[in-house]
Amino acid sequence: KNDRLGLDITYYSNETKDIILNVPIAPSTGFTSQTINAATFTNKGIEILIKTMPVYTKNFRWNLNFVYSKNENMVTSIYDGIDQVSLGGLGSATVVAATNRAFGQFYVIGEKRTASGNVIVDSTTGMPVIDPTPQYLGTYNPNYTLSISNTFKYKNWSLYVQFDRKDGGIMYSRTKDIMEFCGTSENTLSVDGKTF
Repeated sequence: KNDRLGLDITYYSNETKDIILNVPIAPSTGFTSQTINAATFTNKGIEILIKTMPVYTKNFRWNLNFVYSKNENMVTSIYDGIDQVSLGGLGSATVVAATNRAFGQFYVIGEKRTASGNVIVDSTTGMPVIDPTPQYLGTYNPNYTLSISNTFKYKNWSLYVQFDRKDGGIMYSRTKDIMEFCGTSENTLSVDGKTF
């Protein structure tokens, strides 16, 4: 009843060592990778919790809470002589741990583009021209997360409602990739302003 407003702020900064990863090794050993304690990365961030109770009566109570969280991580080192390790992926997109980059980077082979960002198409085949140099597109980790939760309690009944938001971070859809390659997605219905 007296706890109508609360604030909790947490700041953290830590280093995690000896993260277990599969690292590539010379195929002459009879294997292509080895599972070892291979990486070190840092995490730092902040989490803010605001707890409120806007309404408190004999039969009805409303709790409203806000949680904001922001985390930044960085791979600071990987096993000697290795700058990047694949964490998995599909097709032309791979998620990697790369030195001096955020954990969970998308490392992709994409299409060549013009200065204005349009895909360059081979006039003979009609297919996009592949850029042979893989690129880092960014990480799947969000810039921040925000959660708003409501608990409504009336006598012995209660209702919980929560809204979540994640800002930033990228995602890769293999389904969308295949649909666009096969020409079955909505994006492929229009060429040079003409709809098919």
